[in-house]
Amino acid sequence: MLKLEKRNINLDVIRCIAVFSVISVHFFNNTGFYQQIVSGKRMYCMVIMRTFFMICVPLFLILTGFLMSKKELNRKYYKGLLRTIEVYVCAELICLCFKKYILGEEIWKGRFIFDIIGVQGIDYSWYVEMYIGLFLLIPFLNLIWKGLETKKRRVVLILTLLLCTTIPTMFNIFDWSISGFWTMPSISQNYQSIMPDWWINLYPLTYYFIGTYLREYDLKISVKINILMLIVAVVLGGTFNYYRSYNSLFEWGSYNGWNGIENVINSILVFVLILHMNFDKVFTCIKKGIVNISEWSFGIYLLSWVTDQIIYSRFNALVPEMVDRLNYFLPIVISVFLCTIVLSAIVNIFCDLLEKTVVYLFEKYNKNILNRP
Repeated sequence: MLKLEKRNINLDVIRCIAVFSVISVHFFNNTGFYQQIVSGKRMYCMVIMRTFFMICVPLFLILTGFLMSKKELNRKYYKGLLRTIEVYVCAELICLCFKKYILGEEIWKGRFIFDIIGVQGIDYSWYVEMYIGLFLLIPFLNLIWKGLETKKRRVVLILTLLLCTTIPTMFNIFDWSISGFWTMPSISQNYQSIMPDWWINLYPLTYYFIGTYLREYDLKISVKINILMLIVAVVLGGTFNYYRSYNSLFEWGSYNGWNGIENVINSILVFVLILHMNFDKVFTCIKKGIVNISEWSFGIYLLSWVTDQIIYSRFNALVPEMVDRLNYFLPIVISVFLCTIVLSAIVNIFCDLLEKTVVYLFEKYNKNILNRP
């Protein structure tokens, strides 16, 4: 109870939404969405849904900025990475064993070590590489933020990062050399570069400083206006994505990627909406569940690959038509979510026991040293 009182449950809800959105985005990847021609009402609906759930990674990054903006460079800070590494290594071992003993892949023993070190064992582990790098940079990013001192200068920093990482995605969209490209933009997956876009992959820094800004200054939007803006933004973004890929395979371009303007707007609106909601009347048992899912979210993200392989292989065989799979979106995504929660809980409990064992052995060793004559 004391732990619950000290926590900001709103942030835990945001993390839960983020990890559920990750699993929802993977639904489209695992059901053949990207191999289906974009046409018809069902595909339009799926494009809208995908547009919304792409807030997953941006929410995690904004939350990182919100929570870590006061961290300073010291030895204690780097110890905070240990739990991430523990969960990651356990998840990698589970996924590699699953590939070897369930899927029957030929995996030589040395590959276990190389894949863990090289972050290659899990298909979803790209986020680990990005997050570890961001974690190492955070104390220095905070020094930059603190050194700017005034709100105006900090806003300029965020606007500069948006100019480098996001604004180009609004213009580098079409192949202007094709006559009448606007009537059928999907005839070409290429585009002419109107704005320099070399820095677009720095988007984690953009989201980090947005999170830092929201912690420092907040963003006041009424709940009704916020929801309305979110609906309009998702529908407009989804409609454009449908139009851009119409009668072709879905295009995952920079404009609808993690750094795209769609995701910047949608993720900020969702973050601010949940941040200002009142969860005081929520039952304590539900809050405990939210906190647990929040704390296990990293493991859920990584281990969802295993449950994806098990569930989608059977599901796709039972429902051969891709567009018909939309009918089962909720039960399938919820099933993956619940199964992966159990897996992640086991991994986190194991890590807890491992940490306690190491601490116990270390203390016992120190006692033996002190008691020696």
